[in-house]
Amino acid sequence: MIKEPALPEDSEVLLFFCGQYWDEIRHTENQRAMLTNLIILIASGVLGLSFQQGMTRTIIPLAVLMIILGLFGVITTMKLYERYMFLQTRLDCFYEHIDVLHPKAHFKTLKDKADTNHKRKFPVLDKIRVHWLWLLIHGIISVAGVILLMLTYGK
Repeated sequence: MIKEPALPEDSEVLLFFCGQYWDEIRHTENQRAMLTNLIILIASGVLGLSFQQGMTRTIIPLAVLMIILGLFGVITTMKLYERYMFLQTRLDCFYEHIDVLHPKAHFKTLKDKADTNHKRKFPVLDKIRVHWLWLLIHGIISVAGVILLMLTYGK
């Protein structure tokens, strides 16, 4: 009976945890997207209601809600980015160890080459971090709440 060569036990464990951490990263990104969608939905409703009813003082609690939601979105996005980086740092350590276990695979060399090629193709976009875009969305919502608050106090 011919038996196919199996990965060393260490490699199997590392690959399992790489998969687990990628699932956690995906979950983190999904949480951020769902939270942002919910906050945008609420903020859109607040703005729509504000313009429909006019800028009266009854809108003040809604404007404050928008400010709080935007700030909550900023803080949550920062925390989710921290969790993403925590998981990515672990993955990077696993990748280095996989490279040690399987030097003929040139895992780290190939990863670094792909990173270099990507940076060459997208030099400007590579410098923009996605979490800054998420933060911008939530910051705009808070600023819109402040503007709404100022418009209601102006009347």
